[in-house]
Amino acid sequence: MISLNVAGTRNLTTNNLSTANATSRPIIAPLWDDLDGATPTTSVVAYEVTGTAPNRVLTVEWRNWEWNYVSGTVPVISFQVKLYETTNVIEFVYREEAGAVNNGSATIGIGAATGSGAGSYLNLTSVATPAVSSSTSMTTINTKPITGQIYTFSPPSPCTGTPGAGT
Repeated sequence: MISLNVAGTRNLTTNNLSTANATSRPIIAPLWDDLDGATPTTSVVAYEVTGTAPNRVLTVEWRNWEWNYVSGTVPVISFQVKLYETTNVIEFVYREEAGAVNNGSATIGIGAATGSGAGSYLNLTSVATPAVSSSTSMTTINTKPITGQIYTFSPPSPCTGTPGAGT
């Protein structure tokens, strides 16, 4: 996961977006679980900024990673996070690798900068039938997203005009 809290802690012992502590928020979690990039010799984590202001894209990539530390030298998954300047769209992009998932228990989603509990996060409830929830925390995803799968998180449209009383 990526924490955008510069004063944050990395001592989270669970991958629950609903209960993640304030010192780690906001959180971007393309595949939040026990991952390892040390064993496969081709494992890489890297980033790149493309485009020109105000339309740049920051891409962070995890290439050829193990999922739950047991695939040895066989990578299980590769994925990217793309952060779009100006639109604030967030994309997760996946590629399946040859290794099998062993006891996966992942979270895929985003956590707000403040708060906890329902309404403070958005997460996928399933990879097979993608749906998003802000009230049911899902920490048990154990299926690889298919190659080319993209999950997109788009911010709501901003309010326009003056709101009416009571709204």
